[in-house]
Amino acid sequence: MSYLANIVLGHGPQQFTNHHDSGIEAGGGSKHSQTNRANVYEFTSRNGVKVTILDTPGLADTRGFEQDKQHKASIATTIKNKIATVHAVIILANGTQPRLGVATDYVLSTLSSIFPRSLADNIGIVFTNVSSPDHWNFDQNSLPDVLRARYENQWLLDNPLSLWKKNQEMQSQPQTRVTKRFRDNPMDMLRKRHQAALEEMCSLFDWLDDRDPQPTNDIWNLYVQSQQIDNDIDLAMTRLVQISEKKKLVDEYKQLANGNELV
Repeated sequence: MSYLANIVLGHGPQQFTNHHDSGIEAGGGSKHSQTNRANVYEFTSRNGVKVTILDTPGLADTRGFEQDKQHKASIATTIKNKIATVHAVIILANGTQPRLGVATDYVLSTLSSIFPRSLADNIGIVFTNVSSPDHWNFDQNSLPDVLRARYENQWLLDNPLSLWKKNQEMQSQPQTRVTKRFRDNPMDMLRKRHQAALEEMCSLFDWLDDRDPQPTNDIWNLYVQSQQIDNDIDLAMTRLVQISEKKKLVDEYKQLANGNELV
């Protein structure tokens, strides 16, 4: 999100800034979502184009199902209150991994429960940590059918902002052989990575220009329906547990009665 913001604002490597709202970051380990709630960022480009980005918390949070329910509610409520139309949904996936994995499969199925089918043509995937196609290990067959073999909606990104952040951190650390070699030409490395990433992002923006904006009222309606289905399932599961417990109790009484009639 921060890198997209820098591109929109026309910032090169020497003007990079971090645009994340640190107040909504969870902190702690990387095993759970670092964003606590959905947040809307708005930027205006140099040529007057307004860009709105909804930064969402990650699903499949290791803190549990209840945390995911809170994330889903935050996403749906923020869309309902602040976003009338959606041009695209961008999914970030680690491009060094061969498959999306169970967690991302779960994310896609969760999104499909609240996003209407009309948004299928508006879904793009950015594969991160990929400096060149040679380092892209992803298997297209692990994608859902609707997203498979549609390369015009996929991009490879080795985010230069991460290199910029690392450079910022190293400036305050004592020099070692590694940091000295890195500091010799930090801007050259940053410019090269930025140039490669910028080409991919230009392709993404070209793709965005061709998307038809989709109204978000269907997203809220589907979310409400999915919540009702989840509640019905929870209620049914609770009743099954209660029935099982009552059956177990009856079986215990039968054993205690030892064949005598129960009243």
